[in-house]
Amino acid sequence: MSKLYKLKNWYSIEDAARRLTETLGEEILTTDILQLAIENQLPLSWYIRGRKARKVAPASKIIRIGDMGAVPPHPSVKEALENGGVVTMLYLHPQDDEIIGLEGPFWLEVKMMGWVRDWTLSLITKTGGDLICLDGFIVQDREQNLWNLLDRFPTRDPHDRDSYFPSGELPEPTELGFQKADLETFEASLDTKPTSPSNIEKSLTAKERTTLLSIIIGMAVDGYGYDPQAAKSPTPKELQGVLAEHNIEMDVDTIRNKLKEASQFILRGTEN
Repeated sequence: MSKLYKLKNWYSIEDAARRLTETLGEEILTTDILQLAIENQLPLSWYIRGRKARKVAPASKIIRIGDMGAVPPHPSVKEALENGGVVTMLYLHPQDDEIIGLEGPFWLEVKMMGWVRDWTLSLITKTGGDLICLDGFIVQDREQNLWNLLDRFPTRDPHDRDSYFPSGELPEPTELGFQKADLETFEASLDTKPTSPSNIEKSLTAKERTTLLSIIIGMAVDGYGYDPQAAKSPTPKELQGVLAEHNIEMDVDTIRNKLKEASQFILRGTEN
């Protein structure tokens, strides 16, 4: 991986695509990165500079059929109520009245705010659209606090908390990106397949391979009485049983072949 990528803590969408292209060994496009964010596989962040915000917490309330007048005119909600059901609606309420300025990268709350997910999708499809929500943007900090971004009525006192309202101002695409720790976690999650002996061999340098084979034959000879010059040996079968005790399955012929391959280092030393 590029040395620069190891040093950076903040990646633009384009940088993140280039990094994953390097680490995954296949071309990753910016649209792929945004799709991963929409699917909640890779957290999307907003690098915020001096935006006002208020700490909020999610809450829910149950709307029953008798409360039809209190329900926003959304077809799915109306249908549920008309069928005699109830609807649990999510809303946000302030945790305190303090309004502060946010600085730095914050996670965009995509899962909770469906309209943010739709807006992110519009960046992929290039369709744009008049996306707006009265709840505004919600972001999360490292302590898992939720913050509602705010705008201020220009004619009102900036020190009056009632002068602020939830902001629907969209971030610039250049302000969107990914944090290094999130990329590292995502990359690690893809590297979960156990590495087979053949894959290990392919990834080793010649010197590393010689070192490992020398260690293997030394342990086999001194620890299990393996005779490299014997026509037949019970050691491969014995080693297969030892590996099985540690939940490692390996064919006995593979073990026998590797021991024969490693034997050259013992025999070479004997000849000298």
